[in-house]
Amino acid sequence: MIRYLIVDTKDWLPGKRVLISPKWIERVSWSEKQVVVDLTRDAIRQAPEYKDSPPLTRDQEIALHRHYKRPGYWDADDGGLDDFEVSRRYPGRFLA
Repeated sequence: MIRYLIVDTKDWLPGKRVLISPKWIERVSWSEKQVVVDLTRDAIRQAPEYKDSPPLTRDQEIALHRHYKRPGYWDADDGGLDDFEVSRRYPGRFLA
């Protein structure tokens, strides 16, 4: 299961990388090289910066989801995408 995408915001936030859940993707435009997410620019701008480090702890994941005001993947009733749903919506794009 893919839990997060690392998003480089260099086009409008120089040098900042943030984590985004694939559950928050509204659509992908491969021709425009663009991923549209159900988050505000301000929320992304204020998101914690992601730095290559050891795997995230649950406390860090909870803080990330609270920042975006989204339920965690560990919540049974979050309405999120499982591996099957990701592969159905985006065939061959996210799953190896």
